[in-house]
Amino acid sequence: MRNILARNVKFWGKNTLESLGISLAGAAAVLLFLVAAGTDYSGQEGLLSYLTQLFPYYLFVAGVFVNSILAISYFQVYFSVLLSMNVTRKEITLGILGSLTGCNLGILLLVQLVWRIFPEDISADCLRVFPLLTGILFLVTALLVILGVVILRWGKIGTIIMGICFAVLGGFCGFWMSAAGRNGFDAEFFSALGRGDYSLVLAAGLLVYVLAGVFAVVMTRKTAVRV
Repeated sequence: MRNILARNVKFWGKNTLESLGISLAGAAAVLLFLVAAGTDYSGQEGLLSYLTQLFPYYLFVAGVFVNSILAISYFQVYFSVLLSMNVTRKEITLGILGSLTGCNLGILLLVQLVWRIFPEDISADCLRVFPLLTGILFLVTALLVILGVVILRWGKIGTIIMGICFAVLGGFCGFWMSAAGRNGFDAEFFSALGRGDYSLVLAAGLLVYVLAGVFAVVMTRKTAVRV
């Protein structure tokens, strides 16, 4: 029993760390591109403010896309492979949920660290947005888990549904990013976001994620794996 637990922790922990690394690299690459492209900031203090404000948001967006790829590949590829290696369905599903949860918590921890380390006038407004980001991240992950299960059980139909959802998500993210213009989101944008109360979004995101986890465990318990 202890060996099985250690094996699962090692396997899924490695995947979690890799996904965090990819998310960090993606967010950093986008920021470096924007700086190299001549984004408007004045002096070292302006650059520090720019990076402090935007890096966690780009990390959040990168985390969503990495989780999208992971959630689908976990259910579509990893599930059947691990099942063929005599790993139980419950172990696989719980491992997937643990890996996605770990990635989310890692991203949120890094967001907190960046906003708390740097200037208080920046972090004050940004930290008030933290419950919103947490709720959205877990809500999106919950939808991805459900999509992964749908693909696992219903094959091509699930793939079509996934494609539609990704198109909507990509369009929303593209509109959201382009709405900021060339210079990114300014202080007024962060200040406006910081005035909201996002406790309901946080609670809804966590609740839906828990329900999605229960749905995944139940629906994969006896499902026939499509190869």
